[in-house]
Amino acid sequence: MSHDLRVSRQPPPRRYPFTSEEIRRKRVSRVSNRSSCQPLLIIDTATPAAMVAVITNKVISQQTGDSLIRADDLLTLIDQALQVAKLQPADIYGICVRRGLGSYTGLRVGVTVANTLAWATQKPVIGLLSTKMVPLNLDSLAQRYQSLRQRLATRASQNKPSPVVPKYGRWQPLTPSAKIKESS
Repeated sequence: MSHDLRVSRQPPPRRYPFTSEEIRRKRVSRVSNRSSCQPLLIIDTATPAAMVAVITNKVISQQTGDSLIRADDLLTLIDQALQVAKLQPADIYGICVRRGLGSYTGLRVGVTVANTLAWATQKPVIGLLSTKMVPLNLDSLAQRYQSLRQRLATRASQNKPSPVVPKYGRWQPLTPSAKIKESS
């Protein structure tokens, strides 16, 4: 009895079987396929009353602050919203911050706190742009939860995090403009 023992010679597998685009797509799908109801932190300081909320596909908690918002007041609102939702900052999936249109100081405070919190917790942050100076509609955001998560997943898959930049609606001078008169 003779047996034919042929050894098939296959080339060794490639060390990197995927292109960089395939790796990016896999990373996005892996991030977006996690638990479907991970909470998002919403920050809106563009209107006279600052608002912080935690949403999934519904509103979990919402806190509203005074018209004169400071960074420490905003951090207190964020802490209260997370306590009502029984969450820690590390438990949120990402941060959505209103980046415009709105008051100059309010947008600076909200965007700066959102970017800093995202950097500290290693979470993605995206900006929400509104053409009207009305408070964000949380029910509408809760209905758009999946699209917001997809935007956050895309942002998370990027190699370098990019901060949100406020959009003021018009040029904001840092000093009052004054005509300089030359004295002769």
